[in-house]
Amino acid sequence: MSQDTEEEKTKVSGDSLVKLEPEISIQKVKDLHERLMASLEQNENIEIDAAEVKLIDTATLQLLVVFKQEAVKLHKQVEFTASERFIDSAKLIGVAEMLDVA
Repeated sequence: MSQDTEEEKTKVSGDSLVKLEPEISIQKVKDLHERLMASLEQNENIEIDAAEVKLIDTATLQLLVVFKQEAVKLHKQVEFTASERFIDSAKLIGVAEMLDVA
């Protein structure tokens, strides 16, 4: 398990940044889920930094869709900064529009 960086823990005036690793798969979903839920509980605006993502699996994308849906229910903002690979993977499984990265 990797150590959270200061950037991943950033919380300023209701905003949070969650940085995704370049390669993220089901083995790391539990850790990501915990980070996302903590961010959702403590912040109004969450930015998911997926700019460095080179490999992402379906389980991780599904987690991000459910996370965004939950945030919307709570009237919170989630925005993605996404790499082309992230966007292509999201399009491939039909969730790009749900994640607003299309």
